[in-house]
Amino acid sequence: MFERRLKIILGVLFISAFVLVARAMHVQVVQRDRWTKLASDSMVVPRLIETTRGRILDRKGRVLAQDDGCIDACVDYRVIKWEPDEDWIRKLAIRRILDIRSDSYKTASSAQKKQMREAEAMRIRDQIKTMWAELAKQAGKSEDEIQRIRSDIEQRVTYRKRVLWYQRFSKAMHAQEPKEKPTWYRSFLLGGSADVPEIDVFEQTIAEEAASHVILRAIKPELYNHLAKNLDRFPGLELRGSNHRVYPANEIGCHVIGNLGRVNKLDLASATDDPNVEEEDRRDYQYNDLIGRTGLEALLEPTLRGTRGKELINPITKQVVKSWPVIPGEDVTCTIDIDLQADVQRLFVEAVVKDPRDLDPKPDVTTNMHGAAVVLDIKSNEVLAMVSNPGFNLSELEMRYNEYATNTIDSPLINRATQSQFEPGSTVKPIVGIGAIHNGVVELLRGIECTGAPVLRGTRWNFNRCWTMSKTTGENAMHHRIPVPHRGTHGNPDGSLIFSEALCRSCNVYFVNCADQLGVEELSGWMNKFGLGRPTGIGIAESRGRVPRDYEGDRELMTLWSSGIGQGYVSASPLQMSNVAATIARKGIWMKPKLVDEGVRSKPYFPARAGTWWFNIPARVDLEIPQNVMNAARQGMIDVTNDESGTGRQLKRSDTHGITVAGKTGTAQATPFVIKRKKPDGTTESIPQQPSTFDVPNPDPRLQWYRGYDPEGNNLKHAWFIGFAPAENPKIAFAVMVEYGGSGGTVAGPIAKGLLDALVEHGYLARK
Repeated sequence: MFERRLKIILGVLFISAFVLVARAMHVQVVQRDRWTKLASDSMVVPRLIETTRGRILDRKGRVLAQDDGCIDACVDYRVIKWEPDEDWIRKLAIRRILDIRSDSYKTASSAQKKQMREAEAMRIRDQIKTMWAELAKQAGKSEDEIQRIRSDIEQRVTYRKRVLWYQRFSKAMHAQEPKEKPTWYRSFLLGGSADVPEIDVFEQTIAEEAASHVILRAIKPELYNHLAKNLDRFPGLELRGSNHRVYPANEIGCHVIGNLGRVNKLDLASATDDPNVEEEDRRDYQYNDLIGRTGLEALLEPTLRGTRGKELINPITKQVVKSWPVIPGEDVTCTIDIDLQADVQRLFVEAVVKDPRDLDPKPDVTTNMHGAAVVLDIKSNEVLAMVSNPGFNLSELEMRYNEYATNTIDSPLINRATQSQFEPGSTVKPIVGIGAIHNGVVELLRGIECTGAPVLRGTRWNFNRCWTMSKTTGENAMHHRIPVPHRGTHGNPDGSLIFSEALCRSCNVYFVNCADQLGVEELSGWMNKFGLGRPTGIGIAESRGRVPRDYEGDRELMTLWSSGIGQGYVSASPLQMSNVAATIARKGIWMKPKLVDEGVRSKPYFPARAGTWWFNIPARVDLEIPQNVMNAARQGMIDVTNDESGTGRQLKRSDTHGITVAGKTGTAQATPFVIKRKKPDGTTESIPQQPSTFDVPNPDPRLQWYRGYDPEGNNLKHAWFIGFAPAENPKIAFAVMVEYGGSGGTVAGPIAKGLLDALVEHGYLARK
């Protein structure tokens, strides 16, 4: 009985052993390749290869922004961590000892070797501590900035590890079943707290943990030489070839070209990615990456940014298991002519300011005036030039950002062409007149009498008076007797102006009456139709401005009447006002201004932005205004520059190469310029500044642009000039705005004339 049981047990053991041996042979021989591949795949370490960003070109192919070769100062991640890798330090200590004292180390006892290693390791730790301060000092940065860079890099590596962990977790939990991402997923990837499974289950080492990371980008040659000579003092430092963004035009076009900035958590959180796609991280943003932050760099980010290459490396054999190629970013051609841009900006830098007083005029002053100008192509509404002065040097932005950002006198980072909101003054009068005539509350050929002050609702008001009241008194202030007496037309008596004549002479009384007849809602509606009080949809940062309906207060009538002459509760940007001029030139066709012609490509420039508000603004809107009304507006604007009574004769035909210019001047009362600063108690105080008038003997050199046009410096005005040319067949439209530039013709007029000269010089307008 015992023997029988023993035989059964032995038989079972034999069969089990046979099965195990057979299975082992099947796995090791028959399935050898399969299991080798699986083992290899489980050990691969991913490595991303950086790409290059596409170039930004102007309309004639000149480079505005491109990646260029440089040297970066990089440091090994095992040193960057707040707690340096002790194993790495120990190995470096041994290498140093063997390089310097190889013979003495080999012959030393175990205790002596240990002592030598510990001493060298201590020396390395001290060098690491001092390295960060030395790098900051040599690069002209603060130690806090260097520490922030280290922190960003550590966050970036942590983020990469979490992405890879989630990919493995997702595959293990869901296999190939398509399911929605769990709610904790986004917070977990960005480093937030979340109730997730144990990370160690799917943990793996990534290549970034053993790689060098950029601490200082595009170092200067002198810093490179210093670091190269002292590499032994900087543990883990590597000087590595790389690319950085360069802007050949420097300050010219800085606001429209835009700049790059490091990604933040908001950028990471809003990125569209799919962790189940193996190569999705090639397009992911990572900590310390650069992203288009303003201007064209931001607008065209999806096209300009390239796609990283990727390699899966076997850490044992060091062989590449699989790879994906680097795809460089695409080049983009914008609508700007950078040479025209430079010429227009020079007009602000070298602006000539004339003393507007009739008595005892002072010599002209040449100064760097604040302001903006926009030039549009009438047919396409492409932006040929968009100037904002003063600007900043794009090539030095990172190094001088704090200086630029804290400059409250010049505010160079603001794009005045799109972000400033100033009262447009008389440049809105064409809109007001067109709206009133279209609505039937004012007749096209019936005059409105100007007695110097508006008579509204049976009362004569002593505000919003016609500008003639400031030039003369008594009977001469009535009926526009200056600069030449008005003569009535179409059966109207002298001093009773029709729409085109009121535009030519910029009669406040006429347009205050138009505003009164329209009312707040209709006036605001017409301003909206011409693009005021709302963004244009150009795609870069811009202000919407405001229209009368935005006012909340108890002085509605005063707001309405003042808005009729571009004062009070109406404001606009130079871009908006240039588009007003273009809309009139097209006889009532409003178009969205463009910095890039996205229609010339087989795929859109902005695939990731198709759902944003500005993308959905209509490209073209017919305002359906009768042509006789538009013709009257155009004729009035032609007379502004060419009639003896016009307010913009700086651009008369004989002074603009025989080209007929249709224009409109604007003068808007300005508030005093103040500088705000914090008091010791934490509150903010506003400190009024002294304007640089013609009678101030030693004006503040920082405030030469802040000008008053009376001896006391109380007469503060912003100057506007808008228009289009040639008037009979419009090709370009423009707007010029000069902060504290006096009346529309004083400084803005000469700049507008210089702008027309530049357009002729660059072939956009032809001499006659």
